[in-house]
Amino acid sequence: MRIETVLTALGGAAPTHALYARGISRWEIARGVDEDRVIRVRRGILALADAPSDLVTAVSEHARLTCVSAARHYGL
Repeated sequence: MRIETVLTALGGAAPTHALYARGISRWEIARGVDEDRVIRVRRGILALADAPSDLVTAVSEHARLTCVSAARHYGL
């Protein structure tokens, strides 16, 4: 499975431990970053270039989207 597929399934951004748990290796992460297919937001956090900024912020702060932010993210 490609790293982009896993990140898409996770909403566009995720901590590396969530990627490891879904079978993505350190090598695949390094390759994705080197090839500019994914962005290293900070150590341990990866995102797709088109990931929603509010989701990226939440993931990078080890938080979750809730209430109004989650409703907006899911198009409600």
